[in-house]
Amino acid sequence: MKSNNIKTARVNLDLTQAEAASKLGVSASTLSKWETGELDPSSGQIIAMCRLYKVSADALIGIKPIVNIDRY
Repeated sequence: MKSNNIKTARVNLDLTQAEAASKLGVSASTLSKWETGELDPSSGQIIAMCRLYKVSADALIGIKPIVNIDRY
C-alpha cells in the first residue's frame, strides 16, 4: 500500500488528521500510522477512507493516480 496516498487524499479535502480520524471512527494516532506506512488499514477501513476522501480504492492503495470522484 502506498501510505502517502492516504495522506494526499486527506489533504486534498483540507481535513486534519483529527477531523478525518473522527469521521473514520479511529484515533488520530491510528490514521497517522496508516499515513506513514507503520500500520496497514483493513479492507473495511480502506472502503471507509475511499468514501470519505472521494477516491477509488485503486488510487488509495497506489495502483492509479489520485483523482477525486463525485460519488463513491
